[in-house]
Amino acid sequence: MQNNQVNMWLSMNAENFRQQDLVPIRNALEAMPNERMMYLQSTSFKKPSTIFLIAFLLGWERFMLDDVGLGIVKVITGYGCGIWWLIDLFSARERARKYNFQQFQKVTSFFPGGNVHHSASASASVTSANAGGYQSVPYQAGPSIPTQVVSSNPQNFSIPASQPQDAVSGEFMKNMLNRVKQLLFSPQTEYQTIEQGNEPHTQVMTHYVLPLMVVPVLFAFIGYGLIGYSFGGHHFNEVTLGLRWAAEQIVLLLGGIYITTLIINAQANKYGTMGDFNRAFALVAYAYTPMFFAGIFHIWHGLSWLVYAVGIYGLYLLITGLKPMMKPADEKAGSYAATSWIVAVAVFVVLMKVLEAIILPSMPFMPSIPSFQYLLK
Repeated sequence: MQNNQVNMWLSMNAENFRQQDLVPIRNALEAMPNERMMYLQSTSFKKPSTIFLIAFLLGWERFMLDDVGLGIVKVITGYGCGIWWLIDLFSARERARKYNFQQFQKVTSFFPGGNVHHSASASASVTSANAGGYQSVPYQAGPSIPTQVVSSNPQNFSIPASQPQDAVSGEFMKNMLNRVKQLLFSPQTEYQTIEQGNEPHTQVMTHYVLPLMVVPVLFAFIGYGLIGYSFGGHHFNEVTLGLRWAAEQIVLLLGGIYITTLIINAQANKYGTMGDFNRAFALVAYAYTPMFFAGIFHIWHGLSWLVYAVGIYGLYLLITGLKPMMKPADEKAGSYAATSWIVAVAVFVVLMKVLEAIILPSMPFMPSIPSFQYLLK
């Protein structure tokens, strides 16, 4: 295959594979006859971000990765009482990339020279894209492996350079926790930094919202499904109840973020600014940070009220970040902040009422189980 075709294919698919697999993939692509490209183009690779989202919301990602046996066991055991779900959540992206490499191996094994294997002496040339264009970055397949740098030009396509997986994970956690710290203690400065970055809302979702949502979802499941609570002389700690409360957290938080974002962004023109969904989403999502961490109080139902008490600080973050993120006219900034505050509260309260009526009603065979409204008192 010609070099420009290889670069194009890698630029479109590099994120779907592990860092250590990109070198043998490039070698296989270069050895592959052009007429065989149709077989590769017809192969469907799984997006790691999509697999992560399915793992988080449903826990069914194993079925999509052809791991049906363990998928069935996982479901019928109640996701291993939540522990299996949590473990799979952190490994979902890596398993998706490994699955994609296996699919690539199957396709490329059908032609001579197409066997994909790792080589200790392999080297590759990759470039990485940034906001200002393309720049050359050495791509290293492993420790002490030589790399070849190719000068980039408009005809060269790029794939993102990456680091070993453990380094990436460590850096990811460090950056996320640093953002949490800055938002809680220096929100004005941090929102200015966020505005300059203008991350896509999908990146904010997958790199910040979903990882932090593990806290309220997991502790809601443990608190109500495993530890349980007492009411009317009876103790309740059923797994199904824990799953219902975990689902309530997912809908309440994700629904609250998205609906509030849509309304705030739609109101932008009234306050002398242009709407920007990415910035509006980041504004609201980061304002939910206190709610994410306060989710630990779901561990015992008597402390659940603290989740919403701590969440009030999120309203302060919302108002603080509104001007640097949405840039309303100076004379209308106060009105925009007040409207956004009311919208955020109203959306949250309405969602709680809906969940009370639909997701967390009293079970008919256990009429003494308190309603969502009672537990919030």
